[in-house]
Amino acid sequence: MTQNFRPNLLSAPNIPKPLHGLNPRTIMGKAAWDEKRCAVYASTDFHCAACGVHKRDALFHAWLEAHEIFRIDYAKGAATLIEIVPLCHACHAFIHSGLLRIRARKKEVSSDHVRQIMSHGCAVLRDGSGRIFSGTAELCDLVSVDRSRIPVMPNPRKMATWGAWRMVWDGVEHRGKFNSQREWQRAYA
Repeated sequence: MTQNFRPNLLSAPNIPKPLHGLNPRTIMGKAAWDEKRCAVYASTDFHCAACGVHKRDALFHAWLEAHEIFRIDYAKGAATLIEIVPLCHACHAFIHSGLLRIRARKKEVSSDHVRQIMSHGCAVLRDGSGRIFSGTAELCDLVSVDRSRIPVMPNPRKMATWGAWRMVWDGVEHRGKFNSQREWQRAYA
């Protein structure tokens, strides 16, 4: 089976804060999500869709994780699900750099763990001519990981208000679980 790995998957922006905690997994329920993610893993013969590593050879864990790819319209406050892909833990944690940063602050992961993930992601992007999300670039700088030759994506010029945000999946809109930034801050403090 010939694989077409896509390093640019690591260029995905972080999910906007108003949508944190909302995802297809919580919408579908555990049984349907488990069926979906297993099909996603098999679709690449159990290789990471971004870096190409087989799950048995992946950094940190010998498994894959399902990641949702969204088209994000910042001005209108819509994140539309377009695809679910299999990623190794390192690639998935790189994309979710905001969560990785929170986990490091809470001492759930070591600074060496963060550095390895950021180094892995930058190497994949560098080899694939990708771009880096600004929040991910900040974390690279914080843990002294070289991100040279990887352009930083500009921040959106216009951002919808907190209450306008919704996730769109199969044509159905789902609102976030946090009604305000204050609620979000309490949950992630």
